[in-house]
Amino acid sequence: MKEMLFDLDFIFINKEQVVYLLENIKAPVNNQGQIEYANSEAPFNQLLEVRAGFIAKYNIKVGEQISF
Repeated sequence: MKEMLFDLDFIFINKEQVVYLLENIKAPVNNQGQIEYANSEAPFNQLLEVRAGFIAKYNIKVGEQISF
């Protein structure tokens, strides 16, 4: 999230299935090279970063299928 200017939601995906969600991850306050790490509690092979509130707005749940 280095140099990120707005808050994010993270959707962790494995084999086209949502395996973990992190919501409302705050953007760094000072953006002075600090990097915040976020990780899944489940194995994943893709990460979709979206604007904070996206998960709640679209009612995304663990276990749902995702296609791109």
